[in-house]
Amino acid sequence: MFIILSLLYPIYPLLRPLSPLKSTIILLRHGQSTSNIQGVISSCRSLENTSRHPLTEVGRVQASDAGRSLRSLIEGEDRAREGRGQGGLKEVKFLSSTFRRAVETAEIARRALEGEMGSTGAPSAPSVNPGVLKVTDFRERYFGRLDGLPLSTYAYVWPVDMVTTENKGFGVESVEEVWSRSSSALERLDAEIGGKGVCLVVAGHADTLQIMQAGTAGTEHLGDFSSYRFKNGECRVLDGSLPEREEMGPPENLTKGQGERHS
Repeated sequence: MFIILSLLYPIYPLLRPLSPLKSTIILLRHGQSTSNIQGVISSCRSLENTSRHPLTEVGRVQASDAGRSLRSLIEGEDRAREGRGQGGLKEVKFLSSTFRRAVETAEIARRALEGEMGSTGAPSAPSVNPGVLKVTDFRERYFGRLDGLPLSTYAYVWPVDMVTTENKGFGVESVEEVWSRSSSALERLDAEIGGKGVCLVVAGHADTLQIMQAGTAGTEHLGDFSSYRFKNGECRVLDGSLPEREEMGPPENLTKGQGERHS
């Protein structure tokens, strides 16, 4: 009876919403990595600050292409701010998960954006801050005993997340825990290095970024985060909106040509 009621009425605890931010935030998912090609979950904490699971050549191209996408989004946000009388964006700073595939993406995208901004010839174009700040709290969601297993095993976790954001089956990090650490880090960094006129680009991983996106739209959306998939190298403004919902396919489909959509 409890299981039936849970499916009808998902268990979403009252989670702390994200405080209003002064900075403009853009989320950037890492480019295709070797773990994507291998079709395995790559979330172990021992991967932090190592060279394991770097970008593939395709992933490096995706990261470079993200520079153009970022320029378009930043210019759009700049015009929107001016239209609201808030003043334009003055500076762009890059933040990243501590996993190699995210750090490489941030570094490549930062250089590409710097070139894009330099090519505008506009004196008012925001400057791109040198370097990338690595942030532990933006790392990949930990998948416990499923780490290193095929991507199809996500199907053991995401449907349960939709029922309860406190799901920790198989030793996975719960959606609630990911939201707590990532939103707290975002608020802290907004206060410390961000602010009015600053754009913070956060390079990270599918689950973590999607949880941030869903929670910002409203913590009642957290359980459905897996329905709003980021593609490799995709950028989105964190503005409280959600893209079109993408229904999850059956487990066997997760490993057929879709490896780069996960992990």
